[in-house]
Amino acid sequence: MLDSGIEINVPVPTYKIPEVKNSAGYFAGEGTDLIDLFIGQEGTLSVITEIDLALGRRPSKILSSFVFFKEDRDSLDFAMEARRMSKDAYDGDCIDALSIEYLDVNALNLLRLKNSNVPGYARASIFFEQELTPENEEKTYSSWFGLISKHNASADDTWAAMTDDEAEMFNKLRHSIPESINETVKKNGFRKLSTDIAVPEKNFNLMLNFYNDTLKAKGIEHAIFGHIGECHLHVNLLPKNDKELKEAEDICLEFARKGAALEGTVSAEHGIGKTRRKYLELMYGRQGILEMARIKKAFD
Repeated sequence: MLDSGIEINVPVPTYKIPEVKNSAGYFAGEGTDLIDLFIGQEGTLSVITEIDLALGRRPSKILSSFVFFKEDRDSLDFAMEARRMSKDAYDGDCIDALSIEYLDVNALNLLRLKNSNVPGYARASIFFEQELTPENEEKTYSSWFGLISKHNASADDTWAAMTDDEAEMFNKLRHSIPESINETVKKNGFRKLSTDIAVPEKNFNLMLNFYNDTLKAKGIEHAIFGHIGECHLHVNLLPKNDKELKEAEDICLEFARKGAALEGTVSAEHGIGKTRRKYLELMYGRQGILEMARIKKAFD
């Protein structure tokens, strides 16, 4: 009921949202309320003019690290075990990652453009961060280095930031990959295409294998990197001509279809927008799109 006396009846969505990090479509689920609908609605239902924020405690110290692997499979096993250990962070091992990021060999090659010290043998890398406290610092280092050795990475070649300046340098290095991709886009003269798909952990290997098999068959320049701790990777395709651009568009559609079939989302963090709007029906079906339209019509 509005102050004016007008009553708005909002139909509750019946479609099921994926149980992953998700920014595709209006929220639906048990106990859904108006706040749930407004968060992530991207201005389609309302314009938010005022919000209250609560600031979290700033970590006293952060461990940042790049771990390099000779085999891609080892990097994936390392990341998944670190993810599971972080979910059960109170079992005594002290591993509780704030973030776990994956870089494939093509992303590493972009990193090498900015830093020649990246080991030449490396076929993949994992970047992770964790808060340190005086109580857990020593055991945290020990736990991480034990996990690194377990998955066939070299502790000698592992980069660990020991100061705030080094941690800032690591962050700049990590963020240099999208910058290098944009430089490649400018050189090629064709826009990039990228995915924003996340899937449940049980289906992550199937999704990544589908990425790699498809891209190997097509031969389009690409790089895969992103938030493996959330089973959410970005595939960046870098076409060089009109033929490759059309193929890249078709590939992204197939990736979105596969992600939806594997109980995932076509957009984990960046929202739908114009370029991904045709993917939304892959997740929710035609009926789900109509339900969203009815919700918007109620507010309109």
